[in-house]
Amino acid sequence: SCSLVLLAVAHVAQAQANFVIDGKKFESAPTIDGVLSDGEWSSAATFNGTIDEDTISKNEDPSEFWIAYDEKYIYFAARLHDKSPNSIKANEYRTNVGLGGDDQVVLQLDPNGTLEVFSEFAMNAAGGSNLSIAGGRAIKREWMGDFITKGRITEKGWEVEARIPWALMQLPSAGNRNPRINVMRYTSRTQRTSLWAFTNGAGIKYGTWSSVQIPKMPFERKLKL
Repeated sequence: SCSLVLLAVAHVAQAQANFVIDGKKFESAPTIDGVLSDGEWSSAATFNGTIDEDTISKNEDPSEFWIAYDEKYIYFAARLHDKSPNSIKANEYRTNVGLGGDDQVVLQLDPNGTLEVFSEFAMNAAGGSNLSIAGGRAIKREWMGDFITKGRITEKGWEVEARIPWALMQLPSAGNRNPRINVMRYTSRTQRTSLWAFTNGAGIKYGTWSSVQIPKMPFERKLKL
């Protein structure tokens, strides 16, 4: 009923205050091999769960996420439980291509914290990836080579690790900032999309990645004729 939907939306809006992730910095970077080894992500910030974008209910398949950073990269990992691992699709293995109907997780980031310039990093269980960089920014080939994602299907679902260069995105001036963040999950078995920080037309905001030290990117002078 309409009243139940409104109640669910109100509950999600109230929970929005909890959609804050601590800006944890890695002293020692993890190995990006698609295997979430014990202790490897222990110093990263952790968060979990997704909400179906249509039913506004909690996804029955649990999701766990980790994120941290250093001076050059953002590190992201996800463990996506699935009650039917044999149905997980991971057909694509190339970098920056359409992932089609593959199971995938998408990290959405706005380093400026304005909710206007989100970049998206999609990845699947076979190491396939797709990038959408805000502002139509041209991506250097060497930066693309620094973007690494690896994944694998497990007995309980699938998991993935990624290393994303800060240099891929348009960044604010260096210093303590509060980027906006969200994670989207697509499950091919159910053809459903769910989000960590639920967003809809009512203006419910994305989550906040709190107190992140944005690094200073080197300025490059170019001669154009």
